[in-house]
Amino acid sequence: MKKLLLWMLVFLAGVAGARAQAPVDITGTWQGTMQPQGAPRELRILLKITKDDGVLKVVAYSIDQGGAPMNATAASLKGDTFTFEQAALAAKYEGRLAPDGKSMTGTFAQAERPTPLNFAKVNPEAAWEIPKPPERPKPMDKSYDPVFDVATIKQSNPDTPGINFRFGVRRFQTINTTLVDMLKFAYKLQDKQLSGLPSWANEIKWDVDGRPDGEGQPSADQWRSALKKLLVERFQLKFHTEDRELPVYLLEQAKGGQKMSLNESGPDRGAGLLFRGPGIFTAQNATMADFAGLLQETLLDRPVLDKTGLGTAHYDFKLTWQPDATQFGGRFANAPVFDPPRPDLYTAVQEQAGLKITPAKAPAQVFVFEKTEKPSEN
Repeated sequence: MKKLLLWMLVFLAGVAGARAQAPVDITGTWQGTMQPQGAPRELRILLKITKDDGVLKVVAYSIDQGGAPMNATAASLKGDTFTFEQAALAAKYEGRLAPDGKSMTGTFAQAERPTPLNFAKVNPEAAWEIPKPPERPKPMDKSYDPVFDVATIKQSNPDTPGINFRFGVRRFQTINTTLVDMLKFAYKLQDKQLSGLPSWANEIKWDVDGRPDGEGQPSADQWRSALKKLLVERFQLKFHTEDRELPVYLLEQAKGGQKMSLNESGPDRGAGLLFRGPGIFTAQNATMADFAGLLQETLLDRPVLDKTGLGTAHYDFKLTWQPDATQFGGRFANAPVFDPPRPDLYTAVQEQAGLKITPAKAPAQVFVFEKTEKPSEN
């Protein structure tokens, strides 16, 4: 009798354990609020989780930031731990499900800045309404070469931190930018490709605000073209170009080939290339020419030549590394060593994107300036 009772107790404990370990159905609608550091108010976040052939799919909506859908690039449920990532935003969520499967407690981190974010599972009728996204402006005709119909240039507020280039709806702005910054952006150049400029060109900072002529929303290259004309006119630029043998970097495929995700959404959507913090970079719908241009304009201390052979294909990828004094013009020379440790840029590019950056000497185009004037008052 005692043996029978003991066996029954063991059996019942096993049944209870099996029930506790039974998988929870995480599919459905979840919502919660978070307040990122520095944000003026809480943000409402809604998740729609589905399963397709056994693979979890997550679409996130930030209700108070327009509600545009953000598709997770990876999602998993292991035991009671749920995670999803959005590579283009350098964002990751990790939460722990409650035993009843109706709530989860976790943390949302973007660019490695964590914020508490807890979710509750809700019926669709109780879910927050997702705002209708604004209509995308009609793109400008690709053959049109715009100029700024209205533009102002004024010296920046000296207390303004950082630099910024903004593409709004039919509005272009630069904030806290030197003439050198603007030339590098407009012509996709590196500092060593600019010669003959006066010292003030890299010292005085300007704000530009311009609106294009023509109809439709300019592409990034059309904005650059309009800025070129504005700089020539307002800074009275006279220059010529010539090829010079310079120290350069070659951007090539590493052994084993590239490791990036092909983006087939189409070139009309434009490329998203963003630094989301020191040593955190995301690319969305970007060609290797886009990436090489950004490396030489913003990050590295030499021109960068695209030798990947990947042509006009568009890719999504993310890089995380430890910046050093040779990058970003030395702005992060004293960046803290991250914990856990990150690889250097060259290792990160090879391991995370399947590319390599190789120093070399090669002919590169140099802009030689013969005349430069400070712009007149608007």
